[in-house]
Amino acid sequence: MATSGHPAPNGNNRRDFLKTAGLALGGASLATMLDARQAPAQIKGTTLRILQWSHFVPAYDVWFDELVKQWGEKNGVKVRVDRIPHLELPSRFAAEFAAGTGHDLIYNVGTILTGLYYKNLVDLTDIAEKIGSKWGGWIPAAIPISVVQGHWYAIPDFYIVAPMIYRKDLFEQSNLKAPDTWELARVAGRTLKAKGNPCGIAFSHCNDANLFLRSVVFSFGGQEADPSGQNILLDSPETREGLRFLRALFEEAMTPEVFSWDDASDNRFLASGVACWVHDAISAYRTTEDTNPKVFANCHLALEPAPVRNGRRTE
Repeated sequence: MATSGHPAPNGNNRRDFLKTAGLALGGASLATMLDARQAPAQIKGTTLRILQWSHFVPAYDVWFDELVKQWGEKNGVKVRVDRIPHLELPSRFAAEFAAGTGHDLIYNVGTILTGLYYKNLVDLTDIAEKIGSKWGGWIPAAIPISVVQGHWYAIPDFYIVAPMIYRKDLFEQSNLKAPDTWELARVAGRTLKAKGNPCGIAFSHCNDANLFLRSVVFSFGGQEADPSGQNILLDSPETREGLRFLRALFEEAMTPEVFSWDDASDNRFLASGVACWVHDAISAYRTTEDTNPKVFANCHLALEPAPVRNGRRTE
């Protein structure tokens, strides 16, 4: 997203910079801008400052740096990328917004902050609409994390699918079904922990913990807020049901290390050969391919888990 602090060096404001830089040409990524034949004269000689997280997969930062370097050289723009741990981003945003100065583009990761800081951000509605028009529209999940009072203040650039990644060999040895419901995942975790292979979900102060614990609570019918985002709905029987399940899952099937996990801990846990399953993005699956090919050969993907009610999977 673009911040609304001081003007760009050539007098254009940041809103104009985004428009002339070509972000609205059909994609929200710098890869789209690299396709431009020639940079608009208005942005040549300017500086673009980007603040984002230090990626938990270091190869991504290497790729991103090369991408912005190519774009900057091609378009005559000096691009500076600053990275800090994602847990420090909210305080950094607050400081820059309070000062009215700072980076031009910020990578928000903790998407709930869009609603908190939208008054400090540039209205990107026309860009979002052009992207949606070209690529078949936005999925419903993009709206609450990007739109405030009918206006887009953030441009989502990815969607994380978090399936169950499980050790099929361990499951078959114990005659267990694939963990495509939370109850089946709990049974498997309880059974295999007793054999030295616990499961894992982050219960810690990291982004993954927020994302994946929501997944559990939401699958039990819990909600954070109503569609307007104005009314908090956390206090509900459904939320309590989800939390009771999480407590039981931890006590029966995990070890205390999950309380200190960072965003890459589940990747390492899977690659260690100890885990019977993790609930994670496929980064855990892909990195294990390199770090422990023998374990990777037995890793399989199950459906995103859901609770079972009345003997049937609840979608």
